[in-house]
Amino acid sequence: TATASAATAATATASAASASASTASAEAPPSPRAVRGAAGGEAELLLYRTGDLARLLPSAAAGGEASVQVLGRLDSTVKIRGYKVGLPYVEACISALAGVGRCAVVALLDEATGQPSSLVAHVFPDAAAAAAAESDEPSWLAAVREAARAELPPHALPRHWLITPQLGGLSAAESKKLDRRSLPRPNLSLASLRASAAAPPAAASADA
Repeated sequence: TATASAATAATATASAASASASTASAEAPPSPRAVRGAAGGEAELLLYRTGDLARLLPSAAAGGEASVQVLGRLDSTVKIRGYKVGLPYVEACISALAGVGRCAVVALLDEATGQPSSLVAHVFPDAAAAAAAESDEPSWLAAVREAARAELPPHALPRHWLITPQLGGLSAAESKKLDRRSLPRPNLSLASLRASAAAPPAAASADA
């Protein structure tokens, strides 16, 4: 009888644990990025945090067809030709190259769509490479780009390269707080000529 009671208690405990687990799994979102909420007249919808910054257009708020305008990303990830690119990763790879003292990578937005179309690498030489960069800027930038090509996948390789003096006086801590929106926009015709001075023509189309 005692054994049967113990078995019954164990079964009840297991059933309670199973029910609790089922309830928890039903209530908890399947991913940390997923949230439950109400929208569009539905009692409950499973929403997913994509990391995109967007706004609901006025037509949807007025009861018209729902339209969302994507404004950008909340983090430092951009999408270039369908590939997600982490800008801190690109910056770290370029900063580790010989001769590079500081680096900041930003996305160049397409004027028509407002979406990222390519990457711009702002670099500043270290003390050992300062003379070479000053005497022949296009060649030095081309050499840095070729070194970066060996470290980065084609879609993450910046298309435009600029020596930006603004980075020269920043410490490592200050560079993390840099307002990248204040960095100069490249002169596309001039920057493209400088960046591709020594790049193989066939490989240029694979750059981001």
